[in-house]
Amino acid sequence: DKAPRTYRENFTINYRALFPDQARNYRVDVLEAGFEQYATIWVNGDKFEFSAEAMKRAEALQRAWWELGAVLERWSQASRQPQWSQRPARSELRTALVALDFAWASFEHKYIAELIDIEEKARRLIVHAIEHERMVAKLEEEIHQPEGDGGEALMQSPTYAEAQKKLVGSIGHLNSVANTRRKGRDDLSREVLFDAMATLRRCDIAEHSGESTERLIAARILATDVVESFQAMRDYLREVEHCLERVDPHLCNNSGLVARLADWEESWEMGTRYMQHEKLLNAVCDLVAEIRRAQRVAPALTAMCEECDVELFLVLPRMIWLRFLAEPQQHAELLRSLLPHRFPKSPEVLERDLGLCGVDTSVSAHDALHEGLPRLLLLVCCL
Repeated sequence: DKAPRTYRENFTINYRALFPDQARNYRVDVLEAGFEQYATIWVNGDKFEFSAEAMKRAEALQRAWWELGAVLERWSQASRQPQWSQRPARSELRTALVALDFAWASFEHKYIAELIDIEEKARRLIVHAIEHERMVAKLEEEIHQPEGDGGEALMQSPTYAEAQKKLVGSIGHLNSVANTRRKGRDDLSREVLFDAMATLRRCDIAEHSGESTERLIAARILATDVVESFQAMRDYLREVEHCLERVDPHLCNNSGLVARLADWEESWEMGTRYMQHEKLLNAVCDLVAEIRRAQRVAPALTAMCEECDVELFLVLPRMIWLRFLAEPQQHAELLRSLLPHRFPKSPEVLERDLGLCGVDTSVSAHDALHEGLPRLLLLVCCL
């Protein structure tokens, strides 16, 4: 007699692939689970517990296994020493096999059913993110957006802002659990995206008005990375919405998710640092524009940048210092961010120290460069 296994029809597609029909299909991992009897399992940092009934069925499976083992051991002894041992009756062996089969099916049913429930709960993080993305997409369709406004109407909607905030929060939660490549930050706010989109609008306005956009190249690249990494996460959520059962409940095992989260965190970290600090962003934009001008004069610098040549890391700090000396007010924030232990936190104190170095912050950049360079270099050497 074989234990019925119609319960497998209710398994998810993943487990139906492992147990495709009602044949016995004994699996070693089920037996191991029955013997190990782990009452708890950790998934995505959360603790889940198997029921007492599952543990009871695991014990029953163990007993049936050992009883079958005892019968087989007697059979083996009778074969080796027929004069001392009597071979078990065929009916006894059959009874032990049937008991094991029923105990196995009973445990398999309960164990897999609870695993499916645990996996469903473990996927709730990504399910919540999908729900928030769906709401954001719905509002984007419902809210009227005048042509060419660059998303301004959406940004002004409190309902949309709240929905977007929830989506970013759910992505941050996913990142803290699944992103094993980077820090797994969950404190990156929706304001990073808001500022990035505002920066892109400013870049578009400047470009359409015929202004020189060379100084805005860095800002556009940083802002585009923020927006595109966010959009990539949204695209991923839309994609997996239709095949959630294929998402590994241990979210860090999903390479596609981890790759997008790593890109999202890196882009938004850069955005947090520069998009939300106007002085710092302006300094970086000016520095990048200056480097591009230098590349036109010295093509070797272009090759250094493209190849990340080791000499670049000797040249770049010097260019940063020269831009700071030429425009001390504009580049003070950039230098402070790179060398926080060398600069006071207060801009007023920094301006005072520049004055002590002989840099008159009221004179032109050209005059400041020639007037303050020797004294400031001397101060740097002393540092």
